[in-house]
Amino acid sequence: ISFVVSFLEIVPGCVVLESGTGSGSLNTSLARAVAPIGHVYTFDFHEQRAASARDDFEKTGFNNLVTVGVRDIQ
Repeated sequence: ISFVVSFLEIVPGCVVLESGTGSGSLNTSLARAVAPIGHVYTFDFHEQRAASARDDFEKTGFNNLVTVGVRDIQ
């Protein structure tokens, strides 16, 4: 994950679009990288997985930095 953040030059204030939310672990790292004024938008086609990730972001306090959507980005 640190390689991805570094390679893409993600820094505070960046806006990141990510697909395939999954467990949300990448998104958590992305949120830390863009904080405090950036934002991460992530999409997953699986509604329950997205809801679970959304709940996790609320519990960890990243819900103000991460927006989770449900859709097939293809």
